[in-house]
Amino acid sequence: MSIKTIYTLGLTALVSACAWVDSKPGSEQVVMLDRFQAESCQRLGTTSTQTKDKLWLYERDQQTVRNELVALARNEAAAMGGNALVPEQEATDGQQQFIIYRCP
Repeated sequence: MSIKTIYTLGLTALVSACAWVDSKPGSEQVVMLDRFQAESCQRLGTTSTQTKDKLWLYERDQQTVRNELVALARNEAAAMGGNALVPEQEATDGQQQFIIYRCP
C-alpha cells in the first residue's frame, strides 16, 4: 500500500467518526420518548434536523450521524422549552424529523 492510500484511509476513518454538533444549555435534560409515552405531554412543535452523512465520496458512520441528528433536535427542543422528543421517522440521508414535547 502506498503512503497516499494509507493517509487517505486514516483521514477517512478519523473524519467519519467525528461529531460536528455542540450541545446547547438545557439540551442534556431532553429525553427521547415513543409516541405512547408522550400521550400526556404538551406538543410544542416539530423540528427537522440535518447533518452530513457523506464527506466527498465517503459515507460517515451511521451511528455518529444519528447521534448528531438527535443532538440537533435536543438543542431545538431546549430552545423551545421542551423536555422530550419523539422521532417521526427513521434517519434517512442525514435527515430526520422529531416532535417536541413538554412533559410533566
